[in-house]
Parts: sequence; C-alpha cells; structure tokens
Amino acid sequence: MSRERWQGRSPLEAFPVSIGLLGACAILFVATDFVYPGERGDAIKHWGMNMQAGFSEGEFWRPVTAMFLHADVLHVLLNMYALLQLCPALERTIGSARFSAIYFGGGIAGSLASLAIEPASLGASGAICGIMATFVRFERVRLGSFRAVLRDPIGSQFLVWLLITIAFGFSVARISNAGHIGGMIGGWAVSAAVVPALSGQDRGRLSVRPSWIRSALVLAGLAALAVADARPVWSADYCARAAARASERGERIRALELIGAARRAPLARDKGLYFALGAAEQDAGREEVAEAFYSLAEDSGYRGEELGHNQAILIEGRGDEKALLAHLRKWKGRGGLDQWEERRLQLEAMEARGELKR
Repeated sequence: MSRERWQGRSPLEAFPVSIGLLGACAILFVATDFVYPGERGDAIKHWGMNMQAGFSEGEFWRPVTAMFLHADVLHVLLNMYALLQLCPALERTIGSARFSAIYFGGGIAGSLASLAIEPASLGASGAICGIMATFVRFERVRLGSFRAVLRDPIGSQFLVWLLITIAFGFSVARISNAGHIGGMIGGWAVSAAVVPALSGQDRGRLSVRPSWIRSALVLAGLAALAVADARPVWSADYCARAAARASERGERIRALELIGAARRAPLARDKGLYFALGAAEQDAGREEVAEAFYSLAEDSGYRGEELGHNQAILIEGRGDEKALLAHLRKWKGRGGLDQWEERRLQLEAMEARGELKR
C-alpha cells in the first residue's frame, strides 16, 4: 500500500495486525507481572513459553504463544521497537493477510527450530527475523542479485541487521540463535510462497497472487519439523517418565493423562519401567497414579508376580472386596499370588454368603 493510500487513516485502519501484535505483547508482558507478582519465570512457563518438555507432552500451542511472551523489560522493548519499525511498512505493502502469514510462519518456524536443539525459548524475535529476511528477499527480487543488494543502501542495511542478530546470538548464551535462524529461513520461505517473484518480462516484480504449491510445501515442511520436535509423543516410555514427573509435582490429573498417552503411543514400550514407576508411586502414597502405571505395565505384557501382589495391596487398601476377589482369581489362574490364597478363600466364602463389599 502506498503512503498516499493510507494517509488520512488511523494506524489501526492502515496496519491492524501490526498494532494488534504490539498490543498483545505489551498487554501480556504487563499481565504476567500483575497475575504472578515477582514470579515472572513461573508466569511465562504457565502462559506458554516454548519448552521441549511441554511440547513433547502434547502442548502444541507453545510455539505460537511463546511469540507473545518476553523475559524482561529490555527483551520486550527491543522486540517491540523492531516490530514497530518493520511490521507496519510490510503490512502496508503486501496487505494484512500475507503479512500475517509471513509473521506467524517465520515465528513458528523459529520456535520449532529452537525446540529441535534448545530446551526453551520465548519472544517475538524469530518472527521479526522472518520479516527482516522478507525485506532482504524483496530487495533481491527488485535488484536481481545479492551483490546488488550489498551495494544498495536499504538492502545492505537489512543484511547487516540479520548478520548482527546472528553474531549477537552466538556471543550471548541466553539468546536463541536457532530461533533467529529458523525465523529467517521460515520468513523467506513463506514470503516466497505468498508473495512469489514474477519472471519473464515482469522480472523484478512481485506477484499479487500466492503460489499454492509453494504454500503447501512450506506447510509440509513446518509439519515435518513439528513431528520431529514432538518425537517423544510417539514414545510410551517418554510419556511414562513425564507422568512420573507430573505426579511428583502434585499434578495428578496431568499424570493420569500422560499415562493414557503412554498407553496409546506406538513406540518404546518398556514394561519393566512402568512397573518400577508404579512401585515408586505406591511407596510415595500416590495410589491412583500407581494403579494406572501397574495397569499400563500389565497391558504391555508384564507378568511378574510382584505386580499382582502390589495391585492386590492397592485394591485391598480401598476396600473393594469384589475387585480384589476378581484380581486374586485372575492371578490364581496364572499360578501366582500363593501368599494371598487364604484371603482369596475367605473372600469366596463371603461371596457365597452374599457379604462381599464394593
């Protein structure tokens, strides 16, 4: 959109997505301190920081929510300044829809790239790097080569910014260089899909129509990266260990959900691990989670008599005599739990008299 076209309109009318992004980042930054005073670290984890552990446990929204969260005042101010300088100009030029695709495509690509090699990250810088890479690409299309971009005042400025960003990332430990580089590649790829370059007599110009084939390829690439990052979701053992960690934190419902995920996961089923985790939960007094682990171990093929014994103790503890009798009969058929024989006979006698409790 030309300068003349948006003059006389409010910024919200001229570039609504850019204003919305600025507002969302600012509001969430203030809100985290308001809701969690003095506990920003916990706030950003709860509100969607990009974390390998959370993403691998099924929290697939984190690569997006992390784009709106920031660690401290300097972090948010630097990103908001860059966003304010870059995003309105691009949105005016190509429109809100295509700008949004590039911003979120670059940001998500940066988040997923970060997840591949770093335990956690947050911030809008991956998306901003995607916007900078888009400007470099536009200059290359206009000028015809990278050599011409290097000689051009505008193009060379964007290139220098990108190089400084990467160099800064290598020199400061807390900066996610993977997120920055992933954002640059993602922004370039998405812009090539939604704002492709024309060829032939129109060489040096950008199309107003997206390339659906390129768009599909970009989406497939992001999906493949997400699947690679979420590889622990396919591992029953990973889900089981995550469930144990959740139970230790007192997150009983989350632990049971993860055990359910382990039950559905197709890979890496260590039945001995599930029994061991169940025994640890039982020792800690977390009976419900222990029973879920024991059930997972049994469904996975664990047949050690100690499993039946521990399950019997849990059932006895909750006073379900009918369930206990059914359990002891099942293990009797397997030739185990001789130490429970007297109790089984007692329960059968009670059953005959109609005295079993549930």
